[in-house]
Amino acid sequence: MKYSMRRRFFFLLFLVPALAGLHCRPASDRTAGSEPGGWIEKISTKHPRIFINDEIWKRVEKNCREIEELRTSYAGMKDRVDGYPEDPGIESDQRGFGIIDGKKVEVMDPRYWGREAIETAFVFLMTKDRKYLEKARKMLVATGKSYELCLSQGMAAGDYHHSEFHNAFAAYDWI
Repeated sequence: MKYSMRRRFFFLLFLVPALAGLHCRPASDRTAGSEPGGWIEKISTKHPRIFINDEIWKRVEKNCREIEELRTSYAGMKDRVDGYPEDPGIESDQRGFGIIDGKKVEVMDPRYWGREAIETAFVFLMTKDRKYLEKARKMLVATGKSYELCLSQGMAAGDYHHSEFHNAFAAYDWI
């Protein structure tokens, strides 16, 4: 149930405004084979840029404060973020397989923090409270360490965690 609410929340919050923005572009920008119409020059140099920009963010922030369902979902997200550890580690009970010295060996599959990092970055954008900025940064560092550990253990880093990396990249841009 929590997962579906989270998906619905992000759908309402990001995808709808993003698709509306794409749909509202001039037809020349949407037609295959046409010139880009200068859209590259319109990419903001300010953060956030991935999935949201200043214009979309204003609507997202307003919706989170004014629409009851989104306000409730945001409050749940903020509660989760407040419960995340201040110093996230990469230790995990999960096991995976890597290749070390040409042999398949069982190794620790480290903990990734991409999903938590993007939620924490979102709360930072909403509150401007630097404690969330610092928490998100630590999560990103831990996710990077997880990736490095996977590589050092001969694991296919990201095969099962690609969404964690996507979330981490977006969180990095947002903060």
